[in-house]
Amino acid sequence: MADLLTDIRAEIDARMRELEPALAEFEQLNTAAEALSAESSGASKPAKPAKPAKRAASRRAVRAAAPAGESVRARATPVKPARRARRRE
Repeated sequence: MADLLTDIRAEIDARMRELEPALAEFEQLNTAAEALSAESSGASKPAKPAKPAKRAASRRAVRAAAPAGESVRARATPVKPARRARRRE
């Protein structure tokens, strides 16, 4: 039984050595095909998603956003945090 397994293993190893150059050629051709496919689609690198442009809010946009009864200037001016009173020692 051990001789049979040794013979089968030797045949498998021989066949793998025989097919190794074909596998290397397949991998090389596959890499080339992928490169050509990416080149023909116009993107050699994966494209990064575009970031939306940031714009400062115009006065008109701020005025339109202020609810009724609230001052536009008060709406546009950030609120400062209250100062804590210092303790005297």
